[in-house]
Amino acid sequence: VYMFDHTIEGINQLHPNMIWKKEGLASYQNKDERLDTIENHLLEYGIEKENFLLKMDIEGAEFDVFESLSPKLLTRVDQIFIEVHGIGRLTNLDFREKFFRVFSKINSQFTLCHVHANNFDGSDEFAFIESMVVPKLLELT
Repeated sequence: VYMFDHTIEGINQLHPNMIWKKEGLASYQNKDERLDTIENHLLEYGIEKENFLLKMDIEGAEFDVFESLSPKLLTRVDQIFIEVHGIGRLTNLDFREKFFRVFSKINSQFTLCHVHANNFDGSDEFAFIESMVVPKLLELT
């Protein structure tokens, strides 16, 4: 298990099969911000494995990460577990177009099998989209 998070100092317990690095996931590399791409993380650790699981909770950066992800790398992923942020911003045309680009790319290779509403997003937990109340966060598999 390879874990990356630039927002915490470490994790309480490491199992011998776990590797943790204080570095976040992004669509670009920025050593000053401790951010890097999925591709670079895989290269750094020599991960050439096919059919790996990708679990992501990166506070809204998931859209940029998936837009920048090469289709070839996406074929190596077997399953995706992702927390999707910003659902309430679907009323914004630019965000909606990005949302559809990203999920069209994902849907070209994956089938959605689980949706779970996450109703915790600070004090303003829900959004209104065309008079419908929706959670701002979704957990997708």
